[in-house]
Amino acid sequence: MQIDGVSYYDFYKSFAGRVSNPREVLQDIQEQNDYAPGAIVNISQQARDYQDKIKADGELQEIAAAEKLQGCQTCKDRKYVDESDDPSVSFQTPQSIQPSQSFSMVRAHEYEHVSNEQAKAQREDRKIVSQTVSLSMSICPECGKAYISGGVTRTVSKSDNKPEMPNEPPSSASK
Repeated sequence: MQIDGVSYYDFYKSFAGRVSNPREVLQDIQEQNDYAPGAIVNISQQARDYQDKIKADGELQEIAAAEKLQGCQTCKDRKYVDESDDPSVSFQTPQSIQPSQSFSMVRAHEYEHVSNEQAKAQREDRKIVSQTVSLSMSICPECGKAYISGGVTRTVSKSDNKPEMPNEPPSSASK
């Protein structure tokens, strides 16, 4: 093996006549310089700068990975709360949701409103004409992740009272 023109063989050969055990010399060099590669080599300034850059890039990648795991502060601080007058649905108290889970959580919440309105219409003998659910999407200004920022459920119903048939005489309680 050869590094910068100096091979291990050349290293040992150069010490063969002067020291009894060239391996001990190599071990001493390594102990004194823990960065020594095992042979005496000349490392250029360009190579040292490149190593420093690689080390700095590795540290930046570690920081980015830690931030990715922790998420951005804006996403952490975002709270969802229901603003309707329906106390039987979720999010009555402010809750945090991760951006990746916002779609399913907000959608499920809005469908709670849908089912509650259907049950209310049935109790009041009304017929549902239409129901729509609209979800709003936003992008976090800090990390750039898209998330569902809220939703609205609209329900239109009408009275389902059936008028009496005109050919039938009105019913009376007494005869």
